[in-house]
Amino acid sequence: MKTRILAAIVICACLALVAGCGGKAADPAFARKVVDAVYAGSLSPLRDSMTADMQTTSDAIIAQQGAALQRTYGAVKDLKLKSASVVQGFDEQIWTITAERGSYDMRLMFAKDGKLAGVWF
Repeated sequence: MKTRILAAIVICACLALVAGCGGKAADPAFARKVVDAVYAGSLSPLRDSMTADMQTTSDAIIAQQGAALQRTYGAVKDLKLKSASVVQGFDEQIWTITAERGSYDMRLMFAKDGKLAGVWF
């Protein structure tokens, strides 16, 4: 099941490796909005904060991932920034999510314009 969860949200198939470093500051409120949107089954509330490629991500994939996370870990309690770095020109933030039945990591990638370019769990 954990392998499925890690593989299920390869949202970054839409991740273009041509963007540069943007220096996106870690924002716990935004990271929480991402988790909440995935749990709710749609990234639509974040549309203005996403790259054009990310905006094409299927809500069906997001809903499936959100349901798997809820089944496995339960409700989100807290999140903390684990690390922030630049990877292949993208700002990467890894957040540790603490939930009712354990914890897991969420990786956010941001394009040079500061828009969300990818999400992995």
